[in-house]
Amino acid sequence: MVRLNKIPLPHEKQEKIDYLLFLVISKSISDKTTFLKFISSFISPKEKDMIAKRVAIMYLLKRNMPTFMICSVLKVSKATVAKFALLVEDNTSPLPAILTQLINKRDIVDLLESVLVDTLLQPGMVGVNWSLAWERKKRREKNRKEGLL
Repeated sequence: MVRLNKIPLPHEKQEKIDYLLFLVISKSISDKTTFLKFISSFISPKEKDMIAKRVAIMYLLKRNMPTFMICSVLKVSKATVAKFALLVEDNTSPLPAILTQLINKRDIVDLLESVLVDTLLQPGMVGVNWSLAWERKKRREKNRKEGLL
């Protein structure tokens, strides 16, 4: 539970602090490892997992995954998924638009991968390692079913 001071900061100071937070975070997003080190220095691993799960819930909701599937894949309650379903439907938040852009990029990558890799390296083709091809096919089907990749 967050403990906040009961006396709020003046609006001008709060805006300056928010801008400072923006600058620090935007400078730390140069690569994944730097960003994760930065976040880990401020929040606990459980808080990081909680935030990541919340973003994943909204991502899966934008991909029209069923609630029961989201609950089983991410190990969250139906109430949590329902709460974030309301946030996804809210058009004032920028996160759903960002997630839609990610989904569109992912759909393009999936299409290219399915055309190139699945047709050229499918099980049964000459010169293809069958066990690796079957493993790759099963992994793609599982990821497609769970909606995470």
